[in-house]
Amino acid sequence: MLMLPYRYHSPDEGVYHFDGNRDIDYLLTLCEEIGLFVLAAPGPYICAETQAGGIPQWVVAKRDVRIRHSVVTFFRSYDSKYSNHSAQWLSAILPILARHQITSRPSNGCLLALQLENENFEAVKGFPIGLHDEMRHLAKTARDLGMTVPFFTNDGWEAGSFIARPDSHRKFGKPTFGLDLYGFDKYVVFCPTSSPLAVITGGKHEKSTWGTWNPSTVEGALDRLESTVRGFGGGAAESPMFIPELQGGWFNHYTVGHSFDDVYDYYGETYTKLVLDSVLAQGTTALSFYMWYGGTNWGTLGDPDVYTSYDYSACIREHGYLSGRGRRMRLGLAFARSFADLLVRTNAMSPEESNVVVTPSRYLNRCRRSQGSQPLEFVFLRKFAEGKEAKIDIAWIDGETTKQVALTFDLMYKESFVAIANYVPLSGVRLILSAMPIHVRALIGNDEVWIVQCDSKANGQMAFAGEIKALGTLQPKVLRKDGASIVSFDETSGWATIEQSTGNGKLYIIALTGDDLYTLAPAFEEAHWARQSIIEDLGERNSTVPLAVAWGAHSIDYDLEHKRVTIETTERDTALYLFSPLIGNVSPPGFSAPRPDDPYSGLPFLHRRELSRTSDSATFQFTRPVVHSWETAVRDFGSMPWESIPLRSRSLTRPALDPIDLGFTSGHSLYRLTFLLSHVARDLILHLNIRHRVTFYLNDHAVGGHLTYSLATNAAGAKNGPDIGIRGGERRHTLPARYLKKGKNEIVILVESFGMNRQPFFVNDVRNPRGVLEAKVVGRGVGEVRWEVAGVDVRNLREVFAVSGFPGEDGGLEWAKLDSEEESTGGREEDGKLEPVKLVAKNGIPTWFRGRFNLPPNIATFHRTSSESTSPVLHVPLRVRMTGPATAYIYIGPGNGTQTMIGRYYGNGDAVQKDFYIPEGLLWEEDNVVKLVVYGREDGEWVGVSIEEWRVKDGWSGNRDEEGVRMVTVREVIPFGKEVE
Repeated sequence: MLMLPYRYHSPDEGVYHFDGNRDIDYLLTLCEEIGLFVLAAPGPYICAETQAGGIPQWVVAKRDVRIRHSVVTFFRSYDSKYSNHSAQWLSAILPILARHQITSRPSNGCLLALQLENENFEAVKGFPIGLHDEMRHLAKTARDLGMTVPFFTNDGWEAGSFIARPDSHRKFGKPTFGLDLYGFDKYVVFCPTSSPLAVITGGKHEKSTWGTWNPSTVEGALDRLESTVRGFGGGAAESPMFIPELQGGWFNHYTVGHSFDDVYDYYGETYTKLVLDSVLAQGTTALSFYMWYGGTNWGTLGDPDVYTSYDYSACIREHGYLSGRGRRMRLGLAFARSFADLLVRTNAMSPEESNVVVTPSRYLNRCRRSQGSQPLEFVFLRKFAEGKEAKIDIAWIDGETTKQVALTFDLMYKESFVAIANYVPLSGVRLILSAMPIHVRALIGNDEVWIVQCDSKANGQMAFAGEIKALGTLQPKVLRKDGASIVSFDETSGWATIEQSTGNGKLYIIALTGDDLYTLAPAFEEAHWARQSIIEDLGERNSTVPLAVAWGAHSIDYDLEHKRVTIETTERDTALYLFSPLIGNVSPPGFSAPRPDDPYSGLPFLHRRELSRTSDSATFQFTRPVVHSWETAVRDFGSMPWESIPLRSRSLTRPALDPIDLGFTSGHSLYRLTFLLSHVARDLILHLNIRHRVTFYLNDHAVGGHLTYSLATNAAGAKNGPDIGIRGGERRHTLPARYLKKGKNEIVILVESFGMNRQPFFVNDVRNPRGVLEAKVVGRGVGEVRWEVAGVDVRNLREVFAVSGFPGEDGGLEWAKLDSEEESTGGREEDGKLEPVKLVAKNGIPTWFRGRFNLPPNIATFHRTSSESTSPVLHVPLRVRMTGPATAYIYIGPGNGTQTMIGRYYGNGDAVQKDFYIPEGLLWEEDNVVKLVVYGREDGEWVGVSIEEWRVKDGWSGNRDEEGVRMVTVREVIPFGKEVE
């Protein structure tokens, strides 16, 4: 799913940018080059936890425009002005998308379908929300602009919105409008801090209270999808079961004490594959995971729901680590892709219709029979009963003879797999039933290859019709019973062949376990993308099976066109295994047949490559970059471009304009309150009401601050929902007498917004107040207060999410060398520990710092390495590691170019994040710059800064562990045959 934020491309009215990092045409061309299908969501509203759901600030600032046609929460009325802005955006973006449609480029286009709007319910619990006129307008605009692919929208859940029906259909007394495909999102288990209870109460639900997720939640959410959706009738009864957003994890919020690592542990390694198997059991044949890779809310992109990291506890973690959850998902997707020709057309079967019986029956989720070339049965199994019981019985009952073939298998708690029954492979031997997970089906010549799992976690049996001969290193055992041959294996790793005297070839079974299973990576070539030369090279074949299969390396990526594989290996990887119909039985250079002591010895088509360098620790040697040549700059408050701000009528304490109106929607807004004091006798009181985060200064001294933010809807600073608790955000602060003076005094109020609310579902919250809502100085001798404001108007920028809000950061700073004594206190590695550079904000006033660093010569970067090179290099994801009590915005980039904001750090704990991923594309071989603006609520607050590699827990979670395994791999490009011409 490619979500295209309107705001990112349109900083101001009539201005659209589609160059550089916004080059959508280039992005789609790249998708076509690598064989990636695209579902495009240009909105105009996209949600995605982004500010205003992607709607530009300049549209939100037009107070007479109803964003998403919303009058108030739960009520909409069509607004032609909003529709006109939507049409202008679509007129800019859709001609680019149209050039990549599969309908106009059937051999190499990538765009499958177009999503209009986002989670725009037609009705909720019978109450009308979505507008048919809006959807009709968006669809007509898109068709008029040349879009010919199918249209869909994504229901927030299966609610029956905007389904195609006869023209005569009416709802709520009005003609309805439906789209080509019916799609619905499915988020099943919420993280406890996002549960309905948390939304109501705002409770943070500390991790110690979480417990574990309840399997009944999954059953209730997923096990009636097909009957519900088909029951809507109209187009929903006939179109594919389609889930545009299927849960791949969950996001995290400000103020909570847990991290994304905790969220990952809450869901566990099995969750996402279990959800996949459960929706496949419901006949789902089209889906997109949200998120597969969560990534980063770089700059100020995110809305108040999320801080910088958008790791999402996804299959691929923010720092690029394919987690155990992702590796299990790869196995599930490999199975679905291997049997796609039979899985895409199935009918659900009742227990009476199926030939399969499972005992205990509660472990059977569903059976489906293929309507393809074979009447294969897919048996969806799932264990939701907690306890030690692992053995399950599964039987095939012959419909004519009533003879029964019974097998046993193991299944762990909260795990699932799909058994298959009544299948005939290429060899001709009929599989009656497999109670052993088959992860991959491949073809080598006239032989079929299955990669299975038969270890202690998923041990099972297979039953074949008639008499068979089984040989191989798995030490197969064959039990003949009632005309069937039941096969089990004594070994957990190795291979076996299954043959019949009347067969046309062999069935090879390869069993993997442990790390080998988690590194298994098949390469599928979708027929839509297949090069004609590859098709000619292989001849007629089943296009759903892989063209290459490998395991043994931490990461494996294929270039089938040039017959190359890129691997990344860790110190514990010992050998790479590979087979492919493109190379057959002759080992490519650098490969050989498996050794005699290898469990795969004797497989004629399998090739092994030694990874002997893993014993040489020097190969993995990585020296952390040291940041040096530090400089600093301060722009004092007095030199900022202050402007008077009007106050509300009959009020001397409440500004009449919001930062949204002023364009100050990236980072901070600054307010200056100037007043005369007739005498200094005691402390004064500052009554302050702000959104979201404030630090304030009295005569250039930091004297305090607070946060107004809530996880609860409708509360002061609500991350979602209307902010109806306006007065609830007020705080009293002391203005200490020691900083006051007779005569003129200045208070500078620095307010950071966590972003505009995103207007989700039926909620009207995008214009929730920001900045200072009210400020009042109370005490004896205080004269009239003069108000001024300063900030950065994003309408004048190309990068609307990339600034701190402090005026002058784009070139108005005068840099000077940082005191050498301070610089020498950090940035050096001592006893394997990197001592951070300590940067102090004097008097707490915003202070800029920048330092330079080079990368080690053996590390890969986006700009240095090429897929043509076969020389090994290190791949080391880097992070900016932050410590200390102050606040900082962090930027990374080349010394001779622009530095990009990659993160916001809160040393007081307003957000839990301390490690900020550095995207590889921002780094160069030499002269990289890390830049920060640092400020505090007390004099002398500081941050510590270092550039480090990621360290993760041993295992496959990718969770951070400072005493754990370094994320250092060797990247190498390996040819495995003559290039396809």
